[in-house]
Amino acid sequence: MSSVLFVGFGGTDPDLDGLLSKVAAFDGRRRRHWMVVPEGKFPSLKAKRLLHDKGVRVIEYPVDSRHSRLTEFLGILATPQAGSGHKMKSRRYTRFRVRL
Repeated sequence: MSSVLFVGFGGTDPDLDGLLSKVAAFDGRRRRHWMVVPEGKFPSLKAKRLLHDKGVRVIEYPVDSRHSRLTEFLGILATPQAGSGHKMKSRRYTRFRVRL
């Protein structure tokens, strides 16, 4: 299975657990999935459990009224550089934090 990027889900979304269970069942929890959430909106303990139980890493972005950092993050992922296997410029990711 390919990697999955979850966007637009919150920690209390009723559909989230079902989707996460299906993804984990298909790929054996290989820890290659991600969820992008606004900073401070997803409990740290739940983020740790997602990584351990479902293989999903939580990435937090600084939030503003337009979610401009999320748009920037998705734009970075969409560049040919992101999928080419080349090392991405680290300065582009300094505003995003991966929860472990």
